[in-house]
Amino acid sequence: MMDGLRAGALAVGPDGHICDASLGATQILRVPLGELLRARIEDVLAPIDRLRAYGEDSSGRVELPMSLRDGSAAVLGCSLSEVGSEEGRGWVVLFQDISSIVELRRQRDRLLQLAAVGEALPSVLHEIRNPLASITSMLEVLVEEAEGSHQADLHALLWEIRRIVLTLQGIGGLHSDLGSDGHEAIDVALRDACRIMKATGEQRGVRVEHAVPDMPLLPLRAAVMRGIAFNLMRNAIDACGSKGLISLRAELADEGERLIVCVRDDGCGMSERDVARCRDIFFTTKEHGSGIGLPICQRAVERVGGTLRIESRLGEGTQVIVEVPIKRERHV
Repeated sequence: MMDGLRAGALAVGPDGHICDASLGATQILRVPLGELLRARIEDVLAPIDRLRAYGEDSSGRVELPMSLRDGSAAVLGCSLSEVGSEEGRGWVVLFQDISSIVELRRQRDRLLQLAAVGEALPSVLHEIRNPLASITSMLEVLVEEAEGSHQADLHALLWEIRRIVLTLQGIGGLHSDLGSDGHEAIDVALRDACRIMKATGEQRGVRVEHAVPDMPLLPLRAAVMRGIAFNLMRNAIDACGSKGLISLRAELADEGERLIVCVRDDGCGMSERDVARCRDIFFTTKEHGSGIGLPICQRAVERVGGTLRIESRLGEGTQVIVEVPIKRERHV
């Protein structure tokens, strides 16, 4: 009967030793049957008292994060049943690997959070920008009228306010379509993003450089391009850690028919596996990363028929190349 179970099953004796185990248990735990039968329950799952306490708090179902013998991580859904015998009481522990279910639940919750933030963000940014615009105008007047050290202090304050405004534009820019019926100054937007990130990089010992030539007005939204550059450079700063160099290069290619923006860093780089997955929604290698920046950037670029390409090697850094057609058909 034990061998017929697809789930993991462990029979545990009164002394806590495992008496029997199903084939599913050996497969889920990555432990040979002979080794399981020589082990105690706390050596492979958790102490009986802990399993019982978890069960009492969660209506009999326990979600147990595990580090398996092969180094992989899993979440096991466990239930504990007490059985009696002439020799004394024992227990049967049933469990399944529910890692995929837990991950789906986590992604569902994050999608709900993202939807809530996305709905509220435009109005929040609007409410913040209006008073900041008033403060900026007042400071500009005061800088002109002030003298000496007061003027220098007011100018420094004005610069910080402008940096806040540019940062807000970088965060909120990706909620619009990159394509535009009008023509805007994309070169100015890219330089603005570099100005924001230069100050952020300096705080971490990372140097930020850019090479953005003067360009004609382009049929693209400057706020969205600024947001793309902002996100790519923020990722690059995180990859560099406490020192490094980041460069942003932009050019018009093919006689002005393609805009190419390249962000390069000499940070930690990524493995082939991470390069393949880094544009998946919610995938991140950062401890406090959201995993939404690159996917949103890629979607914004692809909606106008462009491409976002990533080249990276561990220990050698990363390069992200964005190519956007200027004469294009709109994509949905």
